[in-house]
Amino acid sequence: MNERGCGVLLPIFSLPSPFGIGDFGGFAYKFVDILAENKIKFWQILPLNPVDKSGLFSPYMSYSAFAYNFLFISPYFLIKEDLLSKDILKKVPDFKENEVEYERIYDFKRVILDIAYYNFKKKNEEDKFLKFCRENDYWLNSYSLFTVLKNEFKTIWNEWESKIRDRSPEVIGKLERKYEREIEKVKFVQYIFYKQFITLKRYANKRGVKIIGDIPIYVSYDSADVWENPQIFKLDENKKPLYVSGVPPDYFSEKGQLWGNPVYDWDKLRERNFDFWVKRIFHNLKFYDYIRIDHFRGFVGYYQIPYGSEDARIGEWVKAPAREFFDFIFKKFGKFNLIAEDLGFITDDVVEIMKIYDIPGMRVFQFGFGDLNLNNPHLPHNYPEKSFGYTSTHDTNTLKGWFEKEIKDNIKKFILDYLNISSEDDIWNGIMKKMLFSRASVIIIPVYDILFLGEEARINKPGTKIGNWKWRMSLKLFEELKEKIKILKKLIEASNR
Repeated sequence: MNERGCGVLLPIFSLPSPFGIGDFGGFAYKFVDILAENKIKFWQILPLNPVDKSGLFSPYMSYSAFAYNFLFISPYFLIKEDLLSKDILKKVPDFKENEVEYERIYDFKRVILDIAYYNFKKKNEEDKFLKFCRENDYWLNSYSLFTVLKNEFKTIWNEWESKIRDRSPEVIGKLERKYEREIEKVKFVQYIFYKQFITLKRYANKRGVKIIGDIPIYVSYDSADVWENPQIFKLDENKKPLYVSGVPPDYFSEKGQLWGNPVYDWDKLRERNFDFWVKRIFHNLKFYDYIRIDHFRGFVGYYQIPYGSEDARIGEWVKAPAREFFDFIFKKFGKFNLIAEDLGFITDDVVEIMKIYDIPGMRVFQFGFGDLNLNNPHLPHNYPEKSFGYTSTHDTNTLKGWFEKEIKDNIKKFILDYLNISSEDDIWNGIMKKMLFSRASVIIIPVYDILFLGEEARINKPGTKIGNWKWRMSLKLFEELKEKIKILKKLIEASNR
């Protein structure tokens, strides 16, 4: 990682769109143009995997580590391919402009994708689709059947009939024949997603913008991944979790964080040459120029909590074979662009792994002011050269919301002194200068921080169940972004980014 530059963080769902949620349509391309014209080299997005109500619409609690969210498919491009009639535009519901209404959008997009599939079958142009299915059969077959069965049975997979739960080859074969049409429809939707995203990525790359993707380390229990690969997770004889993921109590949480994902059985993964992760890395390298792995420390040691616990106070740390894993992965794929999410309490062995494999970590401006210590690693003057610096993340308040609502007056004064400014009116310019002139290889600024929006633009508040993953840019804000980002461009040029 030797490239010096500036990037932005913006989830796809936060783009403007007349269809209730950001998608791969015109505004995505206009956004790339804005970045390219203002010398911004990176666009970081959140995981693209499918979301649902049971996972609180969180992209970090998906029912597949390989499949993608059909809500991001652009109806405009379906019209362009003659898979939809223009008349569909007259039937678009009146969606909110600044908030994602997931359940209403699900209903609308499921209908138009059914129509698109029907028209696709009539056109009899299946060569590219069949090629996509063959190239992705390592995940697509299982995921498609899982999705159909979930819709059919309306329950979690371990409550299905035992032979289906345990994937009896004979029974699976019968189900694949019985639901052949429905399975093909699921595959078609994934094919359309792939085409639209890859086209957007190629456009971005051509304009000098690289895409940073995000991989959650864990998968949801009620997922195609656990149903297909129960052996690599710590489950009991009935395929229920023995342990689940989380982190222990700390300064921020007296009861710790109970995430609830099943934890990996790393001994089994080792025996299988880490096949599940080999497939994940291979899959995501097709989509992203850089891969950020959430909760990176889980590759070195992970916290497991007995299943059924009310919180994360009772649990234990377990070692994971990080050296063996990364030796194998980098031998398999060569050196690729990897970013470690190394926030929170990080032990020396995690730091050592990142150093051995030359993996850059993250620094967050907001985390630099928990105390008045100038040695805090999250203060910009302490950023190592090989690191990614952030003004805020999807899990924190916005920069403005944090400054106005979350810190005390003495910390505010310390920040003003640190930035060498006399007025809070200069806080945006002061922070941007300090970040961009730091030694960090890349500075990532969320769009809502470029716009300097308050906590109303926050993406996620950990530990809460409502109001997350919903913020969208309005058309008015999109126009404001064009002007605000021009000011940022001058600092990018001055800081040689």
